[in-house]
Amino acid sequence: MTLKELTIYISHTCDLACDNCFTFNNLNWGKNFRPPDLKKFKKFSEQVQFEEVFILGGEASLNPHLKEWMQWVEQLWPDSKRWVVTNGRNMDRLNQ
Repeated sequence: MTLKELTIYISHTCDLACDNCFTFNNLNWGKNFRPPDLKKFKKFSEQVQFEEVFILGGEASLNPHLKEWMQWVEQLWPDSKRWVVTNGRNMDRLNQ
């Protein structure tokens, strides 16, 4: 089965406090999440494919485990288009 998209929220942390934000994130309440065990999702990923996978949060680029998340998604759904949704304010802080 192929579905249109999968959206994965990896963080409640954000560096902005936009009035129109639907997630109501802020730095005072924030929390970052690590990817779950790959083995727990392997069977699911074999049964369900996604045209696109979105990684977002609060602000995805503030999660120190962003690279792990990107690798996790790539391993489970290598044929999907993959996106990191960001406000772009922290791109210079990201390492390779």
